[in-house]
Amino acid sequence: MSEPRLEQLQALEEDAWARLQQLYWKRLFHYARNWLGDHQAAEDVVQETFLGAVRGIGGFDPRFTLEQFLFGIAHNRIVDHLRRHRPTTRPHATDDELGSPLGMDVLARDERTASQVYRRRETAGRQRAVLVEILRVLVGEIWESGELVKLKVLESIFVLGRRNKDIWEAFGLQDEKAVAGIKFRAIQRLKDLARQHDADRTLFPGLWKSKWDA
Repeated sequence: MSEPRLEQLQALEEDAWARLQQLYWKRLFHYARNWLGDHQAAEDVVQETFLGAVRGIGGFDPRFTLEQFLFGIAHNRIVDHLRRHRPTTRPHATDDELGSPLGMDVLARDERTASQVYRRRETAGRQRAVLVEILRVLVGEIWESGELVKLKVLESIFVLGRRNKDIWEAFGLQDEKAVAGIKFRAIQRLKDLARQHDADRTLFPGLWKSKWDA
């Protein structure tokens, strides 16, 4: 879904604002909830963000994107909420954090905008979830095949950090090449499984860069 045009938003076209909410509501909500730790407070912040956007869209600065515009407003609403609930919300937040609202002028100079920081965290969370799943699948496949020595070898490599030359004799393998082969095949299988969870090639972009792995 593409963003609505600025002129549509400034004309207060309902369809345009509905599309903007569809595009950004979920991301703004998770960003606010990450800061506030409260579902209802996060919803309130997002509602206030879109109300603020409607009020401020007439003076929209074209130096910024709509994404920056919305996340800048959301950040300021979060700061307002933290100030009002300072005794009970995010006790580890410093006075400098609470007293320094991230205005649009700061967003213009800061390469790490609020939305970019959230996207990185969101991506990292998705990557961790996929890694847990593909490791579960790999271990399950090896277990079902009855190749318990292979599991022990992989545990020695990835969990214990042992060197190939210290492993092959311990498990009665032919030589270090046998250990390297087990490691290589496991990594290739993990890459294949990861690609299955990354159809749009954005979650693990490094998997799609190598000609060898294509």
